Amino acid sequence: MRKYAGYLTLLTLIAIMAAITMTSGADIAEFHIGETLRILGIIIGLTALYLIGKVLWFYIKHPPSKEDPFGTGPIAMLKHRKQRQKLSEITAILNENDPDRFLRELDAFFASEKISKGMERVAADNRAVAYLQQGKPQRAIEIWVRTAADEKEARERHKIHNNMVRLTVHYNLAYAYLENGQTALAREHYAIVQEMQNAKYFGSAVKAWILNALVMLNARLLLAEGRYEEARELYQRVLQANGAPERDMDSQFGLAAIYEALGDTEKQKEHLERVAAHGNQHDKARIAREKLAEITLA
Repeated sequence: MRKYAGYLTLLTLIAIMAAITMTSGADIAEFHIGETLRILGIIIGLTALYLIGKVLWFYIKHPPSKEDPFGTGPIAMLKHRKQRQKLSEITAILNENDPDRFLRELDAFFASEKISKGMERVAADNRAVAYLQQGKPQRAIEIWVRTAADEKEARERHKIHNNMVRLTVHYNLAYAYLENGQTALAREHYAIVQEMQNAKYFGSAVKAWILNALVMLNARLLLAEGRYEEARELYQRVLQANGAPERDMDSQFGLAAIYEALGDTEKQKEHLERVAAHGNQHDKARIAREKLAEITLA
């Protein structure tokens, strides 16, 4: 409904101007506020009916249960509000870098609830994040490849353009392929993320996120190519823009890898300690602890 808010505001302003115009020629003493408000009410009511009609027509043409695999429309959002809230609470566990607990609670949630198709897709994508945290990028890739295929079919066959899904799934695939050591495939999805900078209906926050995401992917690509100084500069830029740099597993782990390649053990250790301290059950934290033990024994 957000994209219709502009239309509603515009039509309301037009209505106000029309009311002013209708009364501008009248003597100020004869200005009837009640009649003006009645006209405004009629216009706003008709505008609301128009917007509701557009939403209903969209769902008549594109039934979400049959064509939209993501169920992200306003009706689906309202219908499954409680389930979405519960799933959101479970997903928050991923912020604690505890993928095993997340997967246990997610499976329990699925066992106790009848989940919609759109909710299944959201949960599957979150499951892929957990697999990445477990150090299993191939399993994450398998899920996101299916998500990308569903998004493409919805867009090309049913004319449902879910730009946010398209953006996030191709970023996720670029990231996961890099984790899996498949740089060429990562570049293909990186290119799509670049294209999405010009997508419609993205606000300033999303556009800023895209820029940061591209910087992070660039840092990962440069690191994979052995261009350590360039990668280091980008990782530092990401950390500076991050509100909680100590908890940025990717940047801290990437910088540790760079300093290891450059032979700077002290700097490597500094970043590994941050990963180990804040990574909880994340696979990168496990690797960081192992490397720290090796450094201590050396």
